[in-house]
Amino acid sequence: MWPYNKPSYLVFVGLMFSTLAGCVFPVFGVFLTKSLFAMMIPDLELMWEEANKWNLNMFFIAVIAFFLYTASQYMFKKLGENITLNLRRALYKGLLHKDAGFFDVRDNSAGVLTVALASDV
Repeated sequence: MWPYNKPSYLVFVGLMFSTLAGCVFPVFGVFLTKSLFAMMIPDLELMWEEANKWNLNMFFIAVIAFFLYTASQYMFKKLGENITLNLRRALYKGLLHKDAGFFDVRDNSAGVLTVALASDV
């Protein structure tokens, strides 16, 4: 599939976004732990201040995660579209270079080849 993957930088950008998105849940776990430990502080004012700080950090991580997952999915879906397009182009180009006798065979009629081009690839 690599020759049909143009532009190839989408693989690396998608992997980068996926890697960063994979780091979200461990970071979220650390922030959740810090928030729970902050709720054990005896001073009520300090407890609310610390808990809200870590909860706000969790909110920002959730917003960042949304954009990371969206970017990752976009890159991989765009990559899939490009591979499908390039495969169809290669198949169509191959069909155009066939001899006229190739299309006389019943299994190679225009309808069968059109369906193969549209649905199989």
